[in-house]
Amino acid sequence: VLNADARVLHLRVASGMTVNQGGFTLRVDGNLDAPGALSNGTTRMTGGGVLLFGNVNALQLNGGTALQGGNTTASGAVSIADGSLVVSGGNTLTISIP
Repeated sequence: VLNADARVLHLRVASGMTVNQGGFTLRVDGNLDAPGALSNGTTRMTGGGVLLFGNVNALQLNGGTALQGGNTTASGAVSIADGSLVVSGGNTLTISIP
Protein backbone atom coordinates (compact mmCIF):
# COMPACT_ATOMS: atom_id res chain seq x y z
CA VAL A 1 0.00 0.00 0.00
CA LEU A 2 1.38 3.39 -0.97
CA ASN A 3 1.48 5.97 1.83
CA ALA A 4 2.34 8.93 -0.45
CA ASP A 5 2.54 9.80 -4.15
CA ALA A 6 5.32 7.77 -5.78
CA ARG A 7 7.35 7.73 -8.98
CA VAL A 8 8.94 4.80 -10.85
CA LEU A 9 10.69 4.38 -14.17
CA HIS A 10 9.10 1.09 -15.32
CA LEU A 11 6.61 -1.14 -13.50
CA ARG A 12 5.44 -4.74 -13.86
CA VAL A 13 2.59 -6.06 -11.71
CA ALA A 14 2.45 -9.85 -12.13
CA SER A 15 -0.78 -11.69 -12.82
CA GLY A 16 -2.68 -12.31 -9.59
CA MET A 17 -0.89 -9.48 -7.76
CA THR A 18 -2.36 -6.09 -6.78
CA VAL A 19 -0.69 -2.78 -5.95
CA ASN A 20 -2.99 -0.81 -3.63
CA GLN A 21 -2.22 2.85 -4.27
CA GLY A 22 -3.88 3.97 -1.04
CA GLY A 23 -5.65 6.84 -2.81
CA PHE A 24 -2.34 8.29 -4.03
CA THR A 25 -0.90 8.93 -7.49
CA LEU A 26 1.71 6.60 -8.95
CA ARG A 27 3.74 8.25 -11.72
CA VAL A 28 5.23 5.84 -14.25
CA ASP A 29 7.86 7.48 -16.46
CA GLY A 30 8.33 4.42 -18.67
CA ASN A 31 6.47 1.23 -19.56
CA LEU A 32 3.67 -0.22 -17.42
CA ASP A 33 2.90 -3.94 -17.73
CA ALA A 34 0.15 -4.84 -15.25
CA PRO A 35 -1.64 -8.13 -15.94
CA GLY A 36 -2.23 -7.96 -12.19
CA ALA A 37 -3.86 -4.73 -10.99
CA LEU A 38 -3.25 -1.22 -9.77
CA SER A 39 -6.13 -0.17 -7.52
CA ASN A 40 -7.40 2.63 -5.28
CA GLY A 41 -5.52 5.53 -6.85
CA THR A 42 -4.44 7.33 -10.00
CA THR A 43 -1.78 6.14 -12.40
CA ARG A 44 -0.03 8.90 -14.36
CA MET A 45 1.90 7.79 -17.46
CA THR A 46 4.59 10.22 -18.62
CA GLY A 47 7.38 10.13 -21.14
CA GLY A 48 7.38 9.60 -24.87
CA GLY A 49 6.95 6.29 -26.64
CA VAL A 50 5.91 4.37 -23.53
CA LEU A 51 3.82 1.19 -23.52
CA LEU A 52 0.78 0.33 -21.39
CA PHE A 53 -0.93 -2.98 -20.74
CA GLY A 54 -3.07 -4.35 -17.94
CA ASN A 55 -5.45 -3.20 -15.25
CA VAL A 56 -5.35 0.30 -13.78
CA ASN A 57 -7.70 2.51 -11.79
CA ALA A 58 -7.92 6.18 -12.83
CA LEU A 59 -5.45 6.94 -15.63
CA GLN A 60 -3.76 10.18 -16.68
CA LEU A 61 -1.66 10.24 -19.83
CA ASN A 62 0.99 12.94 -20.18
CA GLY A 63 3.16 12.03 -23.14
CA GLY A 64 2.99 9.52 -25.94
CA THR A 65 1.52 6.21 -24.79
CA ALA A 66 0.67 3.15 -26.88
CA LEU A 67 -1.35 0.12 -25.81
CA GLN A 68 0.27 -3.30 -26.11
CA GLY A 69 -0.62 -6.90 -25.36
CA GLY A 70 -4.40 -7.02 -25.87
CA ASN A 71 -7.06 -5.57 -23.58
CA THR A 72 -6.19 -2.82 -21.11
CA THR A 73 -8.84 -1.94 -18.52
CA ALA A 74 -9.25 1.31 -16.61
CA SER A 75 -11.71 1.16 -13.70
CA GLY A 76 -11.78 4.95 -13.32
CA ALA A 77 -11.65 8.12 -15.37
CA VAL A 78 -9.12 8.40 -18.21
CA SER A 79 -7.64 11.76 -19.21
CA ILE A 80 -5.11 12.69 -21.88
CA ALA A 81 -3.22 15.96 -21.38
CA ASP A 82 -0.12 17.02 -23.28
CA GLY A 83 0.04 13.66 -24.95
CA SER A 84 -1.52 10.99 -27.08
CA LEU A 85 -2.85 7.45 -26.86
CA VAL A 86 -2.25 5.02 -29.72
CA VAL A 87 -4.71 2.12 -29.93
CA SER A 88 -3.85 -0.22 -32.80
CA GLY A 89 -3.16 -3.80 -33.80
CA GLY A 90 -6.11 -5.40 -32.01
CA ASN A 91 -5.36 -3.74 -28.68
CA THR A 92 -8.34 -2.28 -26.80
CA LEU A 93 -8.98 0.07 -23.90
CA THR A 94 -12.04 -0.66 -21.77
CA ILE A 95 -13.13 2.10 -19.39
CA SER A 96 -15.60 1.35 -16.60
CA ILE A 97 -16.36 4.11 -14.12
CA PRO A 98 -18.13 2.81 -11.02
